[in-house]
Amino acid sequence: MFVKEYDSLMKDGRVSDAAPLLQRRMVSDARAEKLVKGFAERAPALIRANVHNAIRNYAWDDARRQAAILNDVSVGQLLPAKQIAELRDLDYTIDAAADEHVYTLIIRNKPACQDYINAYLTRAPLKTMVSNVEAYRQYLTKIAGPLDLTLSLSGIRWGSRYYSNVYSYRNDITVKYRGEMVISCVHVKSKADSESRDLGEGAITGKLQESVTLDVEIYNKYGTAWTSRGNGGSGSWTGTIEELRRGVSIDAKGDGFTNKASFSISGLPMEPTLPPWHQ
Repeated sequence: MFVKEYDSLMKDGRVSDAAPLLQRRMVSDARAEKLVKGFAERAPALIRANVHNAIRNYAWDDARRQAAILNDVSVGQLLPAKQIAELRDLDYTIDAAADEHVYTLIIRNKPACQDYINAYLTRAPLKTMVSNVEAYRQYLTKIAGPLDLTLSLSGIRWGSRYYSNVYSYRNDITVKYRGEMVISCVHVKSKADSESRDLGEGAITGKLQESVTLDVEIYNKYGTAWTSRGNGGSGSWTGTIEELRRGVSIDAKGDGFTNKASFSISGLPMEPTLPPWHQ
């Protein structure tokens, strides 16, 4: 009955329960010596398997309980000191796995990863990646606040019906950000179905998820000494700076034509690289 119960416990990996049971029934005979020897042969592999199974399930407390079996008096008396010493690396194995897991959650969920960053900085066992995580935390703090940026009028694609493909206009262009003029370009030469590039830039401020407006107005000049003046099209855009960072085009529509103004922004904080976890 005892042997059957003992074998059942060992098969289930319940080393901490099997050890005291074996100790209570130990007698100086061949069968007892065989069981003790078998325990020393089987228990280390069972302990490691239990720990790694808990790690695979991200059950860190359970993994540490399994590793702590080495501190059990009965287990310590039945295992040679060398085997116990070899199993002590399980504590570091658990800490490394837990540390890597939280760090991986940061990478997987960025930029919406502030909770995981806080968890890593406060509770990660090893904090081997603390400098990288702290740099990313500072980056998130910066981009969450108002940003001083540069808005660029990257170019205007002049419509195919804008005057003609033979003659050209001179154009005055204004760009307003939230109702305030930030870019002014004068005497920009245009030709139908062509493009003018890098026309001007201005300073803007705002948060990434804040709703902002851009208004573009174009007035053309033509005739002798460019004294005649006409409507070169106008248009508006409303969106977030987050959208603006990916580039925005505004249709500046006039009487029978459409000129397309393209915008970009610069000056955003550079996102730090989060390298693979390492020890």
